[in-house]
Amino acid sequence: FIFEATLGGTDGSISLDGVQVWSSVNGSCPPERECTFQSSLCGLETDPDADFPWIRITGMQAAGSPSPSKDHTLGTDQ
Repeated sequence: FIFEATLGGTDGSISLDGVQVWSSVNGSCPPERECTFQSSLCGLETDPDADFPWIRITGMQAAGSPSPSKDHTLGTDQ
């Protein structure tokens, strides 16, 4: 699968959290394709030729920086 986004605003930040992929046959997903991004990228990679490669970061964001209001997996501020 491929994630595509259109940059907006002045900083162009995009956040992904708790990506889930389901089979179109019976709604099940193999465990290796469930990823909360809590401890790794789950084997997902950025395109090395991308203009804007993505990275995984953890912890509190600086005040005023574009980021989700909470962790959507754990429901916490980090």
